[in-house]
Amino acid sequence: MITWDMVKKRWNRDKIYTKPDFWDDIAVEHYSDKGTLSWKNEHLNQILQKVESEIIDGWLGDVRGKDILDLGCGGGRFSREFASRGARVHGIDFSEKSIAVARKITKSPDVRFTVASIYDLDEENAYDFVVTSKVVTIACTNAEELGRAFAKIRRALRPGGRAIFVEPLHKSFLRRVLRMNLTEFTDELRKAGFEVVETRGAEFAPVRLSLAFFGWPSWVTYPAFGLGEKLLKLMPRLADQKFVLAQKPATNS
Repeated sequence: MITWDMVKKRWNRDKIYTKPDFWDDIAVEHYSDKGTLSWKNEHLNQILQKVESEIIDGWLGDVRGKDILDLGCGGGRFSREFASRGARVHGIDFSEKSIAVARKITKSPDVRFTVASIYDLDEENAYDFVVTSKVVTIACTNAEELGRAFAKIRRALRPGGRAIFVEPLHKSFLRRVLRMNLTEFTDELRKAGFEVVETRGAEFAPVRLSLAFFGWPSWVTYPAFGLGEKLLKLMPRLADQKFVLAQKPATNS
């Protein structure tokens, strides 16, 4: 069920999602040491976080001794995960309250947090990986802004460094702010000087939406989500989340 509140927010997305105040409220209401648990179906929250972590961790590989930028870190869930695997992590977010929550929860000395937006990023050759989840499609309203963001990310990566993007790349009414599909997104990455290594889709949108807004029990949620992922193989365009792995060339060009 799509709520009236969701419709209003999507209708005014440019004025709401791009402002830190909205995410400050999210931080207070939903961030915890387990992540961002915003859907009413807690079982679905756990599934979505597990799917996301498995794909990202698989692409990262062994991160011991690596420097990772958690771009748009929110409450710091990924920052803590990466640090627990031996990485040095810098988490940034433009929401002050999100960073406050992240600092309060995070105990690792290998994680630092900064209040900053993607457009404030000015480091050069500083990171082996940049990981960003559901951030670019909020921070960027058009292709020009996306190109600026990609340039910032590319500059921050060391030669051969990799960027992982997790974004709802589609043009439906339920998109975030950026109206762009996967093909257009990867084209912009290549224009910015990235090599696109791999893309994947996850979360069959019709099933995810049907599960998200009610507190379905586990015996409904898990089989339904599994069925959705099987249907996704037949209808890949209906993946709500797109995972994109891109690489900065090993030699500057």
